Amino acid sequence: KTLPPNPLKIGVLVTAAIGDTILVSAIGKALKLRFPMAQIDLLVGNSNRGIAPLLDGFDKWSFIDVMSPIKTLIDLRNKKYDLLLDTGQWSRIN
Repeated sequence: KTLPPNPLKIGVLVTAAIGDTILVSAIGKALKLRFPMAQIDLLVGNSNRGIAPLLDGFDKWSFIDVMSPIKTLIDLRNKKYDLLLDTGQWSRIN
């Protein structure tokens, strides 16, 4: 599948680690500069959702329950992202 040239809905997935989540805020700001018309969502897990409301660069944030993978997959598909970025460091776990 090719990348959409002008995505209108972008999800940034970071499911753990507050420090990693803070670093990912730079991605949100960069995406907003590159795609100013896009809605940029931050998708966080239980361990980092306390920091999510404090970060700039995202239009909204959502909780992703990593302990319920089937429900999470359904939720992600229902959000209908044009582009979903997984920023996790463990590709087989995230």
